[in-house]
Amino acid sequence: MTTPQPEHNPFAAPGYDVPAAGSMPGVAVRPHWFSGPVRILLLVSVLAAAAIGVAGAFGVDRLSRLSGPSVGDCVYLSKAGIGQQAYHQVACSDRTATYKVEGARTGDAKCGSGDYVRFKVTGTGTGKTLCLALNVSTGDCLRNVDDDAGIMKVSCGEPGAEERVQVIPGMFAGECGAGTDKSLFYGGPPVRTVCMAAPGENI
Repeated sequence: MTTPQPEHNPFAAPGYDVPAAGSMPGVAVRPHWFSGPVRILLLVSVLAAAAIGVAGAFGVDRLSRLSGPSVGDCVYLSKAGIGQQAYHQVACSDRTATYKVEGARTGDAKCGSGDYVRFKVTGTGTGKTLCLALNVSTGDCLRNVDDDAGIMKVSCGEPGAEERVQVIPGMFAGECGAGTDKSLFYGGPPVRTVCMAAPGENI
């Protein structure tokens, strides 16, 4: 008896067996690497990295705030109690910014050469000393110039304006003029002398 031969399939690729009877013809699909579980894992990783980055940035910002102002920052001072003062950090362009930090040293340290106001920041471990210089420009007017916590920048036309400022590069206190009421020297950088005279004086 002759064994029946499988029916020839003209579309079968050479070298491939004809599917057995009863099997479901089709093409096997290889799983893609970017499958559902992989997508979920990748999304979770990205979200975790973002959360860590935000937390790290917040931590750095919080540490910076706790450590107090740094060189280049501006502040004004206020009375916090008998014999005590508090600092308030503000933008240097703000009218209330009467001082600029020109030195920030760990612990109870001395400032460099000049008439700096020393301010001790406490509650930050060993603490640090801020060296504050008047944040003024030529033409500014001040009141309460003898009170570190009360000094303010005001309009030169105001009745309370006591002194008008001239800032001279270098140490030239002798050139402030005969009408000068007060002069301050700052070793900087930049090195400069701040001359103060009554608003009506020509300095």
